[in-house]
Amino acid sequence: MKKTTKSTKPFFLNGYLSKPFFIVAVILLHALFAPVAVFAQNKIVKGRVLNEEGEAVPRATVSIKGTSNGTATDNSGNFQLSDPANGTIIISAVNFVTLERKLPATDTGFDVKLVSSNKNLSEVVVVGYGTQKRKDVTGSIVSVTESYAI
Repeated sequence: MKKTTKSTKPFFLNGYLSKPFFIVAVILLHALFAPVAVFAQNKIVKGRVLNEEGEAVPRATVSIKGTSNGTATDNSGNFQLSDPANGTIIISAVNFVTLERKLPATDTGFDVKLVSSNKNLSEVVVVGYGTQKRKDVTGSIVSVTESYAI
């Protein structure tokens, strides 16, 4: 009678799959799932844009430097966007100085105060085909007060 011995090899090396095939399969699976860890490093950044008095700045633009990823603040000055790890955000709004801020790895929520720019617009006249400065207009100009506006 023939004595049978139990194989000590794992089932996948016991004639079903060869060892080189198994090694190649493990390397391919590792290569397949490795990029998931790289792409998973984005974080959600939430914040609020305020002026010097602490009031909300609506419709300010918040974007990630070097990308097309950006958003605008709501009427309460709040924003939310996806940020690559340790990215730099750029915050800008009309009548405010543009601000760049490097985000540390642990900072996901914050308030930003924008400083007013002291550039005053000179008097602008609206015409039917564009805008011109009052001094450049030849012809008559009419000022409409609030009581006449519809």
